[in-house]
This record gives sequence, C-alpha cells and structure tokens, in this order.
Amino acid sequence: MSDMKNRLNKEQTLLAPKLENIKFKALLDNALANYVVSEKHNNIPGILWGEERYQLERASSFRKLKQVQKDNIYTHLSRSNLALSWYIERSGHNYGAKMILLSDTQEEKSLYALFVAEEAIHQREFEHFMDFVPDPNLYWHPLLDPLAEAIREAERETCLYVIQVLLEGFGIGLYTSLKENCRLPELQRVYTRIINDEAKHHGSGVILTHSLTPNDLVKDQVFEYTRKFIQALKSADMMGKTLQREKKLTNKERTNFYEEIEYEKFINLRLLKLRSMLQKVDNWDLIDRLEKNNVFKYTI
Repeated sequence: MSDMKNRLNKEQTLLAPKLENIKFKALLDNALANYVVSEKHNNIPGILWGEERYQLERASSFRKLKQVQKDNIYTHLSRSNLALSWYIERSGHNYGAKMILLSDTQEEKSLYALFVAEEAIHQREFEHFMDFVPDPNLYWHPLLDPLAEAIREAERETCLYVIQVLLEGFGIGLYTSLKENCRLPELQRVYTRIINDEAKHHGSGVILTHSLTPNDLVKDQVFEYTRKFIQALKSADMMGKTLQREKKLTNKERTNFYEEIEYEKFINLRLLKLRSMLQKVDNWDLIDRLEKNNVFKYTI
C-alpha cells in the first residue's frame, strides 16, 4: 500500500509528465485512434471563452484596458479552462487505477477498467484542443490539491464519494457551462460526449454510495475532503487573478471589481448548486456537518 501511495503522489496523479516513453506513446496513439472522435487542431483560436462567459465588461477596471490586454486575459482564462478539464480527467484516470487495485470482485475491476479507458479518451480529446502544456505554475486550480490528496491517502469508500460523486458531479456542471459558452463548435461536441460519460460515472457512484455503511474514519475523511474541496472553490478566483496579471489593482479597484461583476453572488450560486447535488447522497449527515462549519457561506 505504501508503494502505491508513492506512485500516487501529486506529480504522478495530476501533473504533466516530464519524460515521455516513445514506444508507449506510439502504442497509445494507435490504440486511442479507434476511440477519439475529434482531430488534432493546428490553428486553435486563442480565445475559446470570452465576454459571453465572464461578462468582464461590467468592471470599470477591465473596460479601461487595451484590447490586447483584454485578449490576453481571455486567452489565459481559456487555457485555464482546458487545463482544468485535462486535470480533472487525469485525476479520474488515476482514481480508477487505484480502485481497480482495491476492488474485491472481477465485476468491480472491470467496471473501473472501463471508467479508466473513458478517462484516457477524454484526456486525449482535450489535448487535441491544447496548443500548450498544462503547466501547474500557470494553470493550477486549488481544488486539485484536495483531490490529489484524497486519491493518494483516502480509504476506498472515501475515494468513491470524493472522486466519483463529488468531483464527477462538479465536473458535469462545469463541463455543461463550458460547452454552452464555448466559441468552437468542435470542442462543444467533445464536451457533450464527455458529459454523457461523466454522468454514468457519477450516477454509478451515487448508487454505490447508497449501499455503503461507512465507519467513522470514512465519514470524517469525506467531511474533511469535501470541506477542503469547497474551500478551494471559494479561493480559486481565476478572473481576479488573471486580471491582476495584466494590471495591478489598488485595494479600492479590487473591491470595485468584485462588486461590479457580482462575484459574491456568483460563488454563492455555485455553492447552492453543489449543495443541491450533495443532497442526493446525504445519508451520512454530511450536509449538516458542513453547514455547522459554515462551509456553504461565502462573503468577500
């Protein structure tokens, strides 16, 4: 088990590999060719998600920027969206590998083997629209930290909830919104196909979670990782951080920016949707514990 944990450290679980095995890459490319529907794009637009998604023109500090600065912001946000999508599939990939090893029956091993195959396909689909390497120093999302920790450290039943129910459920909502606002029809179609697969993963997780009788350790782990996941969503602030890359704001400008884009309302709406999703599997008194710790409340 300790050796498996070493193999599931954050570098192995989520980060892009520094070295590439040419033979395995060629075999993988050949195998995926039969399953990946999209084609590699050589002329990808820099801005895949723009004003229609972020509505940054509401903010006076954004309106004052030069057009090239605005384009830089939307380009960075577009890459961040693709990188997060890629990281989510990579985390699901490694979650499935762990669950195969911990499965008690052949049926369970086969189920997770199929999940892993789909995650590998999803990862390649997103790579076809990436003209950059998902460098964690540029495109890291804080929710990936508790996910990597859960995959490495958590009990099997905890992983089932945190990855298959929480992450997959969040991923469905995220991918749906990205699909709706995406400017590239080919990428929209990819998100549609992946959403259908993720719905199966999430739905089976909900079914399996209802059949569990978790011990106190698992309940505590689920609460703690869910709390960390939600706190990470609150702290992400991709729009504000990306704006700061182009223009350093004063404290007053920062305050005005968040007020003008109604950021507090946006985050609280996201938390409300997440709470509603978690209620489907609230047979472990999780919602009550989270609310007592004010996890679902956000103020700037």
